[in-house]
Amino acid sequence: MLRLATCAFTIAIVSAGCGSAEKNFKITSYPSGATIFLDGDRWGLTDAEKVLVDFKSADRLVTLRLQKDGYQPTGAVLSYESPGEMTFFLQEAPNNQKILDVLRSIRDVLDQISSQMQTSEPTK
Repeated sequence: MLRLATCAFTIAIVSAGCGSAEKNFKITSYPSGATIFLDGDRWGLTDAEKVLVDFKSADRLVTLRLQKDGYQPTGAVLSYESPGEMTFFLQEAPNNQKILDVLRSIRDVLDQISSQMQTSEPTK
């Protein structure tokens, strides 16, 4: 009977060591409402609730990515040792069309200046 109890105790200890390593994270973003992706899978939105990450082992890494329309994606690589609360400040994505429009305007002004310089008479 003692041998059976010892075996059961040993199995319980070994099984406990094989369990997955889970950790809750509170992910906040400014502005709020960014979509959270864990290892490429959509999980939810920032500021909504805690994110439970299953590391499967203490040395496993998980990729966290945040996306929001009009902002550049950002993220981090999480480990079991990562802080439980993380805050991300999202940067506005450049408005490429606006930049192109400004560059076209500059080009037009430079073309006008060049044209005026070619048609004007040189001064003596």
